[in-house]
Amino acid sequence: MTVAVPLHVRARAELALRRRRARRHAEEITLAEFVRQAWHTVEPETELTWNWHLDAICQHLEAVTDGRIRRLMINVPPGHMKSMIVSVFWPAWMWLRHPHLRVLSGACTDDLALRDTVRSRDVIQSPWYQSAFAPDWKMKGDQNVKSYFRNSRYGERKAFGVLGKITGQRGDGIIIDDPIDAESVLSEVKRATAKRVCTQVLPTRLNQAATGWIVCIMQRLHEDDPAAAMMDEGDWCHLNLMTEFEPDDSQETAIGWRDPRTERGELLFPAMFPAEYIAKLQLPERLGPRVYAAQHQQRPTPDSGIIFQRAWMMQRWRQLPDAPDEWALTIDCTFKDTEGADYVSLQVWVRDGGRFYLVDEVYARLDFPATIRAIRDILIRYPRITLKLVEDKANGPAVISTLKREVPGLVAWSPRTSKVARATASSPAWEAGNVFLPESSWVLEFIEDHVGFPRRKHDDRVDAASQLLLYWMEQANNDLAFWDGAL
Repeated sequence: MTVAVPLHVRARAELALRRRRARRHAEEITLAEFVRQAWHTVEPETELTWNWHLDAICQHLEAVTDGRIRRLMINVPPGHMKSMIVSVFWPAWMWLRHPHLRVLSGACTDDLALRDTVRSRDVIQSPWYQSAFAPDWKMKGDQNVKSYFRNSRYGERKAFGVLGKITGQRGDGIIIDDPIDAESVLSEVKRATAKRVCTQVLPTRLNQAATGWIVCIMQRLHEDDPAAAMMDEGDWCHLNLMTEFEPDDSQETAIGWRDPRTERGELLFPAMFPAEYIAKLQLPERLGPRVYAAQHQQRPTPDSGIIFQRAWMMQRWRQLPDAPDEWALTIDCTFKDTEGADYVSLQVWVRDGGRFYLVDEVYARLDFPATIRAIRDILIRYPRITLKLVEDKANGPAVISTLKREVPGLVAWSPRTSKVARATASSPAWEAGNVFLPESSWVLEFIEDHVGFPRRKHDDRVDAASQLLLYWMEQANNDLAFWDGAL
């Protein structure tokens, strides 16, 4: 005889089963999948365009959540969904696993911090979240406002402005989302305040110093911005996402992640920001090369260099002198085409009296055979080159030995001082306005390498240029007529 199960008992059993499945779903869903599913709760009219860099951000945030990372710095260009992932969806996802977490979340202004805190609350309170995961906690009605809300398991979310007051606030973890904006970073006072808050104040607001975490996500804005200050203070996992891939600046992170791009210049998010758009960003009337290098390549360069000043590099030539005194090729070479190695820099210059004109360059990682081919090719393209200057150290002697029988005019130049000393000795030619650069896009990087020297990772361009300028200056040292022309 079959006994009928009362409807209310069956309903309770089905509800309990749904809740168990929902909790299991909450425990198993990855952050990336959560973002995909939750997107419509805050952006119902905008289709989500996914990209691999979002997976990378999610993987590193998961590592923070499970305790593998305590300090995470994410540098990413503007408009790449950083705030949505880190400040909106991630906290809501964390509460599925750790509803007791107390999170402080800051931005450069109170308004921006409040904006993303409210969005995160909207995700949590959405019918989708409540139905999909059936959390065994509720939002506390007595404390559920824009800047501060909590749940029945004592989890909390508090918003603050980095340049505002943070007195009395504490948390198990801290999110810093754009601690300073592009305008405020130009103020030394505001920059100093943001750095002090990020490096001295916020670390003391963790409930447990041993287990608490801090995540900062921002675009680089200045060589002395909060990101630089924080990474100088401790052991940070650095996820560096550049708009255009630069192999020499690509490093494996603490969780073994590497940028999947392989070709220099590959775009980060071409589906949203295609090549045509990126090219326009670099125009002077848009961001310009310096701001683009900071915000998109995460490579801020100072306005004033240590040795070379940006203002010295404004001279351009449109037409070379008809009958210059000398054409020259200057060579700085390292024979390794492996990631992390220095570059081969081959530069073509012209001297006309006391004026120096950069004409062309080859700048790439090349092995020895490729270097020799590049030198031969550039000499074919510029048959008027008579002086071929090679630094007589490192790999220079190998170039000379290989080419001396077929290439006349090879000169082995022996540096007697350090790279910095040589660059400093060549700087008067720049300061006097006697160096002229071509109207070419690659010159922008040439300038950044000089202004950033000696802090830049690679100094090959500076070495190649300074050795030739010094050689010419030394050759003319006793020629008063030369100096009359130069000055």
